[in-house]
Amino acid sequence: MSKINYDLERIKGIVFDVDGVLSPSTIPMDSEGMPSRMVNIKDGYALQLAVKLGYKIAIITGGYSPAIKARFNGLGITDIYMKAGKKIDVLKQWMDANGLLSEEVAYVGDDIPDYEVMQHAGLAVAPLDA
Repeated sequence: MSKINYDLERIKGIVFDVDGVLSPSTIPMDSEGMPSRMVNIKDGYALQLAVKLGYKIAIITGGYSPAIKARFNGLGITDIYMKAGKKIDVLKQWMDANGLLSEEVAYVGDDIPDYEVMQHAGLAVAPLDA
């Protein structure tokens, strides 16, 4: 287990990228070129629990799939932003709408499009292979 040098009690909102964070980095494609994302059941349990505990949860992804919306809506997450070309703009709008300060937000990302967003969040988190 790692130690995080951050007061986690300050966190009120958590934002996630999808590909490489909530799904594996390598994903199969169907015959029409649409990715078939896999999800982790344990992540799903943790996300729905976070929603029930009152955390503000959002998904910001550059990708698009009706399955993304269905999966995360099913966990109680309503703030789902797909085809996000500039994630920082989406993050700032989401924070304003929810009355959150940077230090109250954790962002989980893994790639270059997440870099600017991770710098803006109070706590930036990445999977090991980011």
